[in-house]
Amino acid sequence: MYPVVFTPEAEAQLTELHRYIAEAGSPSIAARFTDAIVTYCEGLAQFPLRGTSRDEIRPGLRFDPKYVLVDGRAPRAANETLVTAAALDRLSVRVGDGATPLDPKRAVIVIRSFSRRQ
Repeated sequence: MYPVVFTPEAEAQLTELHRYIAEAGSPSIAARFTDAIVTYCEGLAQFPLRGTSRDEIRPGLRFDPKYVLVDGRAPRAANETLVTAAALDRLSVRVGDGATPLDPKRAVIVIRSFSRRQ
């Protein structure tokens, strides 16, 4: 088994994600979602090289392709995001448009859409 360590940045991101989902949806949805992320990450202790290497985004990053990228390009900046086709519809945006989530300080540019891998 390999050690799985969450950096302070990752822990802060999980906390912020939990807060955001709890406010936008519900605390139980937020807990299930963030718990699933932690469980997945902890599974890396057994299979640390699972997924595809994405060193061009961040050295050492691996991506487990549960989704198929449909349109656009990979994110290159912190203010770029991937969304589902359903999110494009809900937000009334297209790839290349800007979107402002609940927190306007975190405005993003939609650079790609994706769908769940069949």
